[in-house]
Amino acid sequence: MFVKKNYILLLMLLLLLMLFGGGCSPDEEPDETGAALESVLLTGEGIYSGQIDNISVEIIFNDEPMAFELGDGVTLEGIEDGSMVTFVYHETEHRPVIVSIEALTSIREDEGIFVGWADSRSVEIETDAGFRVFEVHEALYIEDVTDGSTIRFSYEESGTRPVLLSVEVIMAEAPTYKGEGILVGAIDVQSVEIVVDGSEKVFALAEGLRIDHIPDGSSVIFHYVETDTRPVINSITSLDTSLSGEGVYVGQIDSHSIEIDVDGSFAVFELGEGIDLEGLNEGDSVQFTYREGAHRPLLLTLEPR
Repeated sequence: MFVKKNYILLLMLLLLLMLFGGGCSPDEEPDETGAALESVLLTGEGIYSGQIDNISVEIIFNDEPMAFELGDGVTLEGIEDGSMVTFVYHETEHRPVIVSIEALTSIREDEGIFVGWADSRSVEIETDAGFRVFEVHEALYIEDVTDGSTIRFSYEESGTRPVLLSVEVIMAEAPTYKGEGILVGAIDVQSVEIVVDGSEKVFALAEGLRIDHIPDGSSVIFHYVETDTRPVINSITSLDTSLSGEGVYVGQIDSHSIEIDVDGSFAVFELGEGIDLEGLNEGDSVQFTYREGAHRPLLLTLEPR
């Protein structure tokens, strides 16, 4: 009887060991390191250098060129060499694997005056930063925007000139126009006389606008709006004052105007008499003098810096 009880106890003990005492075989042990690496997704930004081969790319990341493997389904559509990119990746024992990547865009908004078409693909807008030429996005229709309209617009910077993405005409009582002439003088505290295109014309002055700092007989440029009585000048500047600037020569727009990158802003200048572009290459640093003009600033001097 005693032997039989011991036998039963031994059998129960073996069953318990089989149920709870077993472990994973070496082949079944989880790779905790690999699982942890793949489960942690990281983000980064850098400059896309290009493809190394059909499954890997190089990105300048943290100021160092670094190779990344492309994960399943990851495409490089819309990403060009030299583009700023943002990407999501995870570490592996071999090299980091990118699970998504896209180009960084710099869409900005601004307001200005629509000057008109510069060529068949570009328009000119006067902003607080000066006259700028924008390439019109192929999907944007702006044929109904009239010259002189005050607009709100969005654009994206690019390697050559900014790309215009949207345009909204700001509803106002009247569009703002730009004129140029010779200041005859003040008629009273609220109005002045200016010779425009050979004819004397009377303009009202906007509230608070003073012209006593501009001598009679000066060449002036001014902004005004039409009203039911007489045009009202909002701003007026003497053209006899020359200004100076520095920048990078972008290139020639047409036979009488060029584009200069001034502190990251592409500005358009009309070529003054005697300005010679011979020997000047795109990308050259330049220094120049100019004065304001009725349509765009007029270059007086231009030379390499």
